[in-house]
Amino acid sequence: MSRSFDPPPHFFNPDDKRSYLLAVFLNTPLVTLAVPAESGGFRPFDFPKQTGIYGLYLTERSLSKVIPSQQRAADLPDKLAAPLRPQLVYIGKTSGKGRLRDRLADHYRKIDSRQGLSVDRILVRYLVIEHDWNTLFAEYHLIEARELSVKPPPWNTNGFGSHAPGAGRPGKRPKPPDHFDVLYPPKE
Repeated sequence: MSRSFDPPPHFFNPDDKRSYLLAVFLNTPLVTLAVPAESGGFRPFDFPKQTGIYGLYLTERSLSKVIPSQQRAADLPDKLAAPLRPQLVYIGKTSGKGRLRDRLADHYRKIDSRQGLSVDRILVRYLVIEHDWNTLFAEYHLIEARELSVKPPPWNTNGFGSHAPGAGRPGKRPKPPDHFDVLYPPKE
């Protein structure tokens, strides 16, 4: 489900990369994080083996109940995504030798290993971006964009990321009630 981002009428600033980023990101189609596997269950979507940025969207119900299997391996038309009421929960990037396919496969495994959460409730919007400094710029501006979310996406501030700062350090404080690991504990 794409949303429009409309700058003021009769105005164009060719140096306003932030507005251009928002317009392109919001008009990029959503895809599913998980597609049906031939053997049953799910497997990760075939994301590009390139660097870029992405947003994870949590839906109110399972995608399988709304989206036919054959349409799950391609861009989703707005009419299929809209009834799921996707909410932006995380903005991420890949950089260096990181690739969208690898990073999103990591997220797939993390989500799949949690109670109260399913890979069948996650949609993804992504952009391939070549240079690291561009991915840093894009990630920062998407996290801060009030056009996308009233506040930073919740999983960006509650320990979801695969490289959570301070993870594994001694003397850490107990996790707050809104921490990802508390909200969605690992499956036994």
